[in-house]
Amino acid sequence: MKRNLTFVLIFLSSLVFAQHQVGHKQLTFTDPARSNRSIPCDVFYPATTAGEDVPMATGQFPLLVFGHGFIMGDPDLYQYLWDAFAVKGYICVFPTTENGSIFPPPNHLEFGLDLSFLSVQVNAENTQSASFFYGKLTGKTAIMGHSMGGKAAFIGVGEGNSEADVIVTMGAAISNPPIGTAVDVLGEYANQVSIPNLVISGEFDCVAAPDDNQKPLYDTCLSACKTHVTILGGGHCYFASQAGSGMMSCESGESCSSSFTIDRPTQNATVLEFLEDYLDYYLKSNSAAGVSFLAYLTSSPKITYNRECGTTWAEQLAKDPGSLTLSPNPATNSLHIDAITEKPGSVTVSIYDVQGKVVMTYIFDNSGYVFSTDIDISQLPTGLYLTIVQSGMNKYTERLVKQ
Repeated sequence: MKRNLTFVLIFLSSLVFAQHQVGHKQLTFTDPARSNRSIPCDVFYPATTAGEDVPMATGQFPLLVFGHGFIMGDPDLYQYLWDAFAVKGYICVFPTTENGSIFPPPNHLEFGLDLSFLSVQVNAENTQSASFFYGKLTGKTAIMGHSMGGKAAFIGVGEGNSEADVIVTMGAAISNPPIGTAVDVLGEYANQVSIPNLVISGEFDCVAAPDDNQKPLYDTCLSACKTHVTILGGGHCYFASQAGSGMMSCESGESCSSSFTIDRPTQNATVLEFLEDYLDYYLKSNSAAGVSFLAYLTSSPKITYNRECGTTWAEQLAKDPGSLTLSPNPATNSLHIDAITEKPGSVTVSIYDVQGKVVMTYIFDNSGYVFSTDIDISQLPTGLYLTIVQSGMNKYTERLVKQ
């Protein structure tokens, strides 16, 4: 698949979703169901001016609740995430609970319940006039996490009381003591997860090896549409923006770092290349972002992936406007076509003039659910045409102006 599909659709998405500044606020929530457990959080949000405790930008926004890794409770360690997503119009909540070391160990179950509680409580404050979040939430939510926080995300969603629409984890670990409380995340929680699920691994992760951690989580969950992406050359701690400090930093336990073939900024950037599209599709109903995500999976040399989604994703996108894109339009010599297909197989592209006469027809073999090609239209006379792309039962039409 051609990489320019992703770039075209990212450009279109940027026109639709305005960019913001990043506001920051520290808030503490209280869970009455757990003996009034206190949950301090750092909140990063879209604002008209950057700064501390500044007003939130006009509009309503999706919610991201993110669980940190072991001894990685400082949200600045994940700056590339909250910076990118607050700018794009997401409210990002980072709880700082369970940030202890081995003595006392963090409580994985309580951390997962924190994520679940926040997904409900923050959304509930959308209707509370005294809340900072009053009228600011769309109700769409992702629970996310790195390492221990990835495990907690599965606990939070599998526990059943969250309001998450999607779960995203990075280097999720399923370890038990001595670092944390014993929780059977596979047998008790992951097998209860049925919402869309994106599991992200680093190829050379030797803190939470993919085959022993992320793959079992991916295999166990019951999501009807789930994806496992492995970043080639990457590691565990590079899912953070910067290295921790001291002997108990994440990097102190990652003995295989000499095997990495990419650096931290590259891994951060690669995560954003597909994660932004994934969340924009599920939480902002942006069909162009869904196409871009699929194109990235099938064309990027930076990743490998497994995906179990049937035709669900493609069928949904096929119902949405924008499932056929012509560029440039008006066109002069060459026309680029992007479309969603019903299934891999034959794709027919036909161009009709204003009298309904077929002036050009092409038949292509397509290996995926996203079709992308260039055709030569230099011989067409100047004028107005209709382009029809057909794959199985899917048929799309789009007006073409030839200059």
